[in-house]
Amino acid sequence: MLQEETEAIVSFDKETTLHVAAQSGKANDYVWKLVELMSPEALALRDRYCYTALHSGAKVGNTEAAMVMLEKNHELLYTLSYCGDLAVTIAAM
Repeated sequence: MLQEETEAIVSFDKETTLHVAAQSGKANDYVWKLVELMSPEALALRDRYCYTALHSGAKVGNTEAAMVMLEKNHELLYTLSYCGDLAVTIAAM
């Protein structure tokens, strides 16, 4: 049941709780706890724009959240958004 809760869609844009927490830039304790509970594969869940939570955090420069996610799933670095952007590209914009 906890897995279903951490992976649940919580917004119109098909974001998970991790997407929302990462892009808030202020909930990194919560990000850490979510990442701890989620599987590495679940960290790669995408919203309607094909953003992972790493992309969402990158939009606001949330490097702390990025480090926590990448420690668990380093493959997130190579995940492309709908527009073909890597999270690092989004962070640099």
